[in-house]
Amino acid sequence: MTLHEISSGLKARGRYALAGHLGTAFGATVTYLLVSFLLIRMVSNVFSGSDVLSFVLYELMTWLILTFAGVFSYGLCRIFMSWQYGQKAEFQDLFAGFHESTNTILEIQAVLSGAEVLALLPSGIAATYLAGSYALPVTILLYVLGALFALYLQLTYGLSYFILLDYPQGKPRQVLKASRKMMKGNRGVLFYLYLSFIPLFLLGILSLFIGDVYVLSYFYSTEAAFYRSLMAIRSGNYRKAPSGDVQGV
Repeated sequence: MTLHEISSGLKARGRYALAGHLGTAFGATVTYLLVSFLLIRMVSNVFSGSDVLSFVLYELMTWLILTFAGVFSYGLCRIFMSWQYGQKAEFQDLFAGFHESTNTILEIQAVLSGAEVLALLPSGIAATYLAGSYALPVTILLYVLGALFALYLQLTYGLSYFILLDYPQGKPRQVLKASRKMMKGNRGVLFYLYLSFIPLFLLGILSLFIGDVYVLSYFYSTEAAFYRSLMAIRSGNYRKAPSGDVQGV
């Protein structure tokens, strides 16, 4: 199967699982976005100075917020994975991470968020303290390199919460290792899947970003379908699985 065929199949399964649940999906997605936006906005307003202390505190608080947001990311994964398997999921499942596997979630997210913040830290330092004609190109170069590393982290460890949902007794290191192992040879498929949603997100802008809420829900549902596909292959049931499974990758 080509990448396009695989992507189309996974997206079809994502749409199918999402059907009949748009209200809950919208509510959970909007809540997650609002919480993240408000927290980041608060930090930006409080630590807006250009002195070294303000910069350090801003980066530290960003790391803490991203770590805390992992609890909501886990809840979103719980909701969309439940629908993939035909199980019931409700809006309050968004907060499941506050009472199940909380410590593991926070430890996993602390590692990933810390790596992401450190990867983007050089560009932040350059943007704040460099001056002269070379400041802009150096800042852009450092940001691109940091963003590429952050993308690699997402492509490698983005399935961690799905795995934790299936194996709630797993330790953080075990979950991260399992995600890395599962994604070996499949990063290209997930990257192509990411790219395929860009036109939809751009179209959503025309509706003043309202349409992007649906697109984001659609994306999360498709990501859950991707995880289900890999699990089907791992369990040896891929030959019986519906079209859209990641066969031959």
